[in-house]
Amino acid sequence: MSIYASIGYTRRDHYRERTLSNKNSKILQELETELRNAQNEHSALYEDMSITDEELKELEKPLQIKIDDLINRVCDIKYEKVW
Repeated sequence: MSIYASIGYTRRDHYRERTLSNKNSKILQELETELRNAQNEHSALYEDMSITDEELKELEKPLQIKIDDLINRVCDIKYEKVW
């Protein structure tokens, strides 16, 4: 193992996937669907050529915040910190 690989390994947090109950699995599926929809909306913004760059930046900010929040919520349900 190179020196750079061992540095990255020692600084990494350790997570593992949780075993999900039926309730958490259903919540996770709903969140992942909502996340996919938000990502599709985000992509659609870039494909719309009628929007100026300034408008795009303003429209993108709340959508990106929503996407980041959904990713965090999915990870909170799906993974647990080991140590």
